This record gives sequence, C-alpha cells and structure tokens, in this order.
Amino acid sequence: MTVLERLTALRGAMKKADLAAYVVPGNDPHASEYMASHWCEMQWLSGFNGEAGTMVVTMDRAFLWTDSRYYLQAGIELKDSTIELMRESDVDCPSVIDWLSENVQGPVGVNPEMFSVNDYKEWSEKAELKSIDLIKPLWTEGRPAIPQDKLYPYSADFAGETVESKLARIRKILESRVKSQESREYAMIVSALDEIAWLLNIRGNDVVQPCGDLLCSTGSG
Repeated sequence: MTVLERLTALRGAMKKADLAAYVVPGNDPHASEYMASHWCEMQWLSGFNGEAGTMVVTMDRAFLWTDSRYYLQAGIELKDSTIELMRESDVDCPSVIDWLSENVQGPVGVNPEMFSVNDYKEWSEKAELKSIDLIKPLWTEGRPAIPQDKLYPYSADFAGETVESKLARIRKILESRVKSQESREYAMIVSALDEIAWLLNIRGNDVVQPCGDLLCSTGSG
C-alpha cells in the first residue's frame, strides 16, 4: 500500500471503532527510540523514516510531530502524502496532547502498549482515550517479525564491571536511602532495555535493521 492507501485504511478502521482521532507514536513498548523494525509503525504509516516522531490522524487531516533534527528530511519525505509537518521544536508548536485537547471532540485511539502508565494517565486528563491497536490488523504485508534472537553475555572485561558489583552498588544506594529516611524504597524496577543490558551485562541483536531500511525494502509509496 502507498501512504495514502494506508491513511485511507486507517480511517476506515477508525470509523468502525467510532474514533475521532488515532495516535501512532514513534517508539516501541519499551519506549525505545531505536528499535526493531517490527515496531516502526509511525514510519510505516507516514513514509517518514526518521527515528523520532508522533503521528495523529483524524478523519480529514493527518499530522506528524518531529524535532528540528528532521525538519528537512520530513519536508521531503512527507511531500504529496497529505500529512502536515508539526515542528515540535518551535516555541509556538503545541504538544500532541495539547493539540488533541483543543481540536478533537470525541474518542482518541491509542495503543496502550506504546505509552507509559504516567503518560497515559496524563493524556487521559486532557483527552478521551480509547485503548485499541489499529495498526496490527492493517500492517500484515511485509511486517518484520519480532526478533527472537537469543541474548548473549557481555564480558566484564569489556563492560568494565561485573554484574555482582553493579547489583551491590544499587543495593547499597537503596539501603542508605532507607536508613537515612530519605525514602522508603526497598526495591528498584528496571524496565528500560538499555538499563537491563547494562545491569546484567547482556546484549542482543534486536535492532538489526533501521526503520529507514524497512521503508526502502517495502516501499513507502
């Protein structure tokens, strides 16, 4: 499908779901900016292959927010797509949620897997969110599979520190904060992929193909 055909298909799905708008962020469920090609939904939908961006699609308009690193690239790649560029680094550019709260009346569809709990809660205060994944049923042709490569250990000789040493340092910080009554944090949750890789001295081959290469191989229309 071309970009215009993808937008048409998405609007058809939005109509069936009774949505006034749909948001497609440029990240994966771990909030990674650099991610496996399977998660390049914003790039697939828009034809824009920059690493940072968020799309908003309504029934009659489409927008892409990105920062100043990609203004020239986005201007070229969005040409004739009907997608309007929102220059989010400009002082007068509203944030995505502020634009939605001011311009959209009705439910806004989002895939909750792509939002943190805090972001979802914050957005819910300004817009009527509806949790739904409309990209998965649309992107069926040529979508790369989720990588299943095995993790492999990263030697402490290269990491500079053993896993045991890193865990001991974290526990020491937690204990000192509790003893000083600075906090009552008895544990720390680590969810960011790069932080997990650092802490456990492991690596993987998840990001083997940039999103731009994905568009070159499948065609952005």
